[in-house]
Amino acid sequence: MKLFPAILSGALAFTFVSCQQSPPPPQNNGAPAALGDLLGAPRGVAAQAQVVTLPPTPEPTKRITRNPSSYPLAVPTPEAGIVLSPYKPYNKVRVTKLKSGDLAEDPDNRGMIFRVP
Repeated sequence: MKLFPAILSGALAFTFVSCQQSPPPPQNNGAPAALGDLLGAPRGVAAQAQVVTLPPTPEPTKRITRNPSSYPLAVPTPEAGIVLSPYKPYNKVRVTKLKSGDLAEDPDNRGMIFRVP
């Protein structure tokens, strides 16, 4: 009767001992470690990868500001808050939220700016 627990415990101990993995052998065969080994040099696919450097970001260009008086003046109309654009086809432009002297853009001629009378 005592033989069965002894065999069982021996088999169990052998099973656990056989599952341990031995550490891998050193790759440098006993030579001192190279600098790349100490710093973790890339290996395999990482060693073939190229290092990409981004170009420096350009400085933002300074915005050129023009004197508001250099823009043409719109023509007032009898209607309140409505002016005629100084650019062809001389459209009516609503400027109810703008003050006199403010700059406005003609909606039909993008980029064409005028002063509110």
